[in-house]
Amino acid sequence: MRHPGDDSFANRRKAADEAKQKLLEKLKNAKKQDGEKAADKQATKPAQKA
Repeated sequence: MRHPGDDSFANRRKAADEAKQKLLEKLKNAKKQDGEKAADKQATKPAQKA
């Protein structure tokens, strides 16, 4: 028995694709921020001689 709130397969697939894209963008932005933080941290460290 179907419920009125049930979506078609195409609608569920579209929602899943949109959620996946949002997650990928979130992770991509997080990696950029981590890279910037690491670069800032590296720049503030005094140069170490080998």
